[in-house]
Amino acid sequence: LHLSIRRQRQMCIRDRIVRDRLSQDDAANGFLLDGYPRNAAQVQHLDAFLSARGESLDAVILLDVPREESIERLKLRAAEQGRSDDTDEAIAHRLDIYEHETAPILEVYGPRGIVDRIDGVGSLDEITERVFAALVARGLRLAA
Repeated sequence: LHLSIRRQRQMCIRDRIVRDRLSQDDAANGFLLDGYPRNAAQVQHLDAFLSARGESLDAVILLDVPREESIERLKLRAAEQGRSDDTDEAIAHRLDIYEHETAPILEVYGPRGIVDRIDGVGSLDEITERVFAALVARGLRLAA
């Protein structure tokens, strides 16, 4: 029960941070959210917030990376950055959370026609180019 209450508080704080950030002047002409929303409750919060402003999301980018590739990337990050929290168990747990909580939000966004599935394997420049191309194909203007 304690963990559940703590998690609910964290979710509320994260929702408020996003709402406050999107209310700032520099987000008036567009914004990019990285890693939010991560679950159905956050989707509902974001939808309600944007709807109240007469807005909606234009695109959702899904970086498609095989699980084994994700594991290898996180292990490399652990080695390069000395991150003790990137243990095999922690990595597996994070990927399980993604698969059970985050991946299902595509069932909400998919029918809206706003999901672009991008191959997330390759160099940073290659992946960035794919993301930008998908956004431009939707007619979205990218800030310099």
